[in-house]
Amino acid sequence: MLDDVGEIAETVVKASLRVDDPVAVAEQLSRALGHGVAAAASGPEDVDVNAPGHHKATGLARLLDRWGVDWADVVAVGDNHNDLEMLDAAGLAVAMANARSEVKDAADRVAPANAADGVLEVLDELFPAHDRAR
Repeated sequence: MLDDVGEIAETVVKASLRVDDPVAVAEQLSRALGHGVAAAASGPEDVDVNAPGHHKATGLARLLDRWGVDWADVVAVGDNHNDLEMLDAAGLAVAMANARSEVKDAADRVAPANAADGVLEVLDELFPAHDRAR
């Protein structure tokens, strides 16, 4: 938490807000800010406000480029609106059972909820235990 954004030496590409209705606030902010600024619900009481061209997929793209990995080899897991660009770009898009309906619609498959170790189940499917022992 910062009292003054000017304290940051780097360029600010994302701010997070704590609100009562993140979907409604994100929609209002996106309309009001315009100019490519995107706001997306990111948690039960959270909204991410991203600078133009910045979101999870752009950050991940930088890593993929650095590591020489293709998007087709990416498994992305998400549960909220701030995951949509990343899920859209990934080779395999997985939504959690507790995800918002738009996220489930964008996914290739739905995993059990976070509380039911859904990510672990997907990883166990993709990387069976006998392969991990090597």
